[in-house]
Amino acid sequence: MSLADVKVHYRMLVDARGRMALVPLEADDATWKLCRVEDKTTVRAGRTQLNLHDGRNILLGKDAYKTGTTLKIHVPDQKVAEHYELVEGAPVLVTGGQHVGEIAHVAAVQRTRNPRSNIVTFKEGFSTDIEKVFVVGKEAPMIRMPEVPAL
Repeated sequence: MSLADVKVHYRMLVDARGRMALVPLEADDATWKLCRVEDKTTVRAGRTQLNLHDGRNILLGKDAYKTGTTLKIHVPDQKVAEHYELVEGAPVLVTGGQHVGEIAHVAAVQRTRNPRSNIVTFKEGFSTDIEKVFVVGKEAPMIRMPEVPAL
């Protein structure tokens, strides 16, 4: 979110208490955002359409990204700058559950072929459903987390 008149930029993130929080940004960080690939569709002429978590759709000439991958896209032209896979060692933001708002590092991804959710286990000693994780970098997080005041 950018306020052009006062030249202030923010990113909306989930804090450690599960609330939405505004995190101040530098001007150059306001030109991109992270989006998770939720679904893929093959459209006319064999092109791939990526459906992102925020409602955006991106058309590609080839199928280059897996579902669950996070894309760093430039706003507003939607060009993909980088991508971050859900692999061992990747930093992720936990978006739900007891550890909401925490940055954790992936130890393993357990994919199942039944109605139960796929599970992501973290090096920090806990696990959660794959739907509750958002990859935020390759080795270090690309985003700064909101600070939560102590009780």
